[in-house]
Amino acid sequence: MSITRIAMIGAGRIAHVHADAYLAMPDVAVVAVVDTDIERAGLLGQRVGAAAVTDLAEVLARDDIEAVDICTPTVFHEEITVAALKAGKHVCCQKPFSLDLDSCDRMIAAAKDAQRVLIVPYMSRHAPMTAKVKELLDAGAIGRPVNAHYHMLCPKTVALTRWFHDEAMSGGILVDTLTHGVDMFNWYFGEARRVSAFVTSSGEPKTQDIMEKDDNVAMVVEYASGVVATMRVSWTATPTFPMVLMDILGTKGALKLDSPSSAASYHRLVHYTEEGSHGWESNGRGHYEKQRYFIDVVQGKVPLTLSNPYDAREALKVTLAGWQSARQGQVVTI
Repeated sequence: MSITRIAMIGAGRIAHVHADAYLAMPDVAVVAVVDTDIERAGLLGQRVGAAAVTDLAEVLARDDIEAVDICTPTVFHEEITVAALKAGKHVCCQKPFSLDLDSCDRMIAAAKDAQRVLIVPYMSRHAPMTAKVKELLDAGAIGRPVNAHYHMLCPKTVALTRWFHDEAMSGGILVDTLTHGVDMFNWYFGEARRVSAFVTSSGEPKTQDIMEKDDNVAMVVEYASGVVATMRVSWTATPTFPMVLMDILGTKGALKLDSPSSAASYHRLVHYTEEGSHGWESNGRGHYEKQRYFIDVVQGKVPLTLSNPYDAREALKVTLAGWQSARQGQVVTI
């Protein structure tokens, strides 16, 4: 069995989530963990049995490493991605892709020049139940989609990292978190045409030195296909409230997806028709599946279609338009 050897770049919360996925794959070995904080790198390195280092160049120079998984703050994505691609590594870049569209274009160009894989996987494209929604929509199960709603309500205990609330590093709540709903609905409904967004702050303290940052957002998106969608995200939700909720209304039925609470690791999906309803349940939010997809693309088992960088760029384009709308107080045509 061929083993794909990976370096983890960044050792924060999401890196541990990705590491859990790799540990469950017998054909993957995490052989290095890079972080500016050697203690943080060491904690993850111990979990995966990998060397902990602070020198990125040292890791990229290693011939035995085939791919890297970038789990750093968004502001560093381009620099690390381009360096890794130039070093001949395949790249999995954590969402959001970057903070501006020109940066996305430079990374895409670097991947073309290097002839290496560049993937920006969103968990909603890989989670069993959200993928089931796509299957049902494509099969015409609810007729023509007309109206949709999505929310992701993160409890206060999740979003405490300082850089998360620094817009210059993360892009803020729209770019960093609402991007989940935007990418999913782009996948379902196609090209977004107009957006109108509103942001507000709860006044909840985030860290000792960050207060009064925008931590709640609502946005309306009009799609060229005729769908009108509402999306909202919070970083200050009550932990017992369902974290993810989605419903889609069509001309011949409806779909509803939810998770029981912020701690739930599974989704419930119900299909409503005039005759009644039936549903499905499944464990997993897509974290394992999206990392497995990356490995399968690197190993040449599947083509790169589902989580390609072009779609990730489109999600960023919509969320940036959302910020423009919120700041200007007007509807923005994309």
